Amino acid sequence: MYDELRSFMSADQYATCCDLALHSEEKRFFNDALGKLCTELVRMPITYEQDGAGMNAIAHLHYFNHNSDAWITELDVLPEQRQAFGLISLGGMPPELGYIDLVDLLKNDFALDLYWKPKRLIRIREEIDQQKQTLKWSQALIPKTAQLRTGLFFEKNLKSVSSGSFRLCKHLPEFENSS
Repeated sequence: MYDELRSFMSADQYATCCDLALHSEEKRFFNDALGKLCTELVRMPITYEQDGAGMNAIAHLHYFNHNSDAWITELDVLPEQRQAFGLISLGGMPPELGYIDLVDLLKNDFALDLYWKPKRLIRIREEIDQQKQTLKWSQALIPKTAQLRTGLFFEKNLKSVSSGSFRLCKHLPEFENSS
């Protein structure tokens, strides 16, 4: 079942997705998502097919792990090569274009994004820049002394009525928000 995906997912992700596609209440979603991924793999450009497109190249696959992402634009022609070309950002560092070893991604617990819809690299870069601006803005809300003294970071406040609001994580009692 979905054997085409086996070499593009970790063994754990592949087994879990196949199990969910067979036995879960959401099996329709998983069958649709896995079927779309199989179709996308067949349609994906091979190495150099988007050469010269630069940031207008289309990322067909997205992998993620914690604060690292890889957007794949082309797959290598040779199946044993197991590399791709695309944009990668590791540990929140600025993204770079280059060759990406898919085996290394999977060894380092990167997951294939089941919700991904192909988009141009320029749009991805714009989204990254927008996220950085949002983070800078949110950090400006805390006095600098609080940032330095406690090493605070933000998390989404799921209880908040207004979307996009943040609350401080509870590191020191004097900085807790009362809800």
